[in-house]
Amino acid sequence: MQVTAESKFIGLGVAGNFAGHLEQAGEASDFVAVVVRDTSAPKALFPFYVPGHPGQLGVFPLSGNAIFLPEAAVSGDEKVQIEPEVALWCELEYAGEQVVAIHPRAFGAYNDCSIRRPNAKKISEKKNWGEESKGLAPALLPLSHFAAGCELDDYRIACYLERDGELHPYGVDSAAVDYSYFH
Repeated sequence: MQVTAESKFIGLGVAGNFAGHLEQAGEASDFVAVVVRDTSAPKALFPFYVPGHPGQLGVFPLSGNAIFLPEAAVSGDEKVQIEPEVALWCELEYAGEQVVAIHPRAFGAYNDCSIRRPNAKKISEKKNWGEESKGLAPALLPLSHFAAGCELDDYRIACYLERDGELHPYGVDSAAVDYSYFH
């Protein structure tokens, strides 16, 4: 499966679904007011793409070829951080206008790049700065179900940064099942 601007979908992200990630990314302070019973629980669900949205969220950000830095990052005023993740493609089942079921169909490598903007009012302001601002594997792998024993259980999240022709490990090589909330 290939995701394009013509694909019918909404892009949602999960904040804080990997132990220590918010602290590592310097974003833990954004969620200090979020109260959860389970401290390993994700802190938020946020949009990064909403088709037809009149603002920045309506710009298709995914690319399998390149990620372009925002002008402020090129000039050095802002920093962009790589965020290796797993993308999960799901079909929503509706009854009228209400979602009644979610059916996982595919998965793939995903770079949920973020701009470090300490004063952003919403996390979505850090997540989509235009076309080709997020990386997604050119083709997603089929997923028969999303429960213990599914195809994704055997995959790992690893990231490398290429600079001057050399690959450098970035982040922690982790099993996909090590997300705080999985399945």
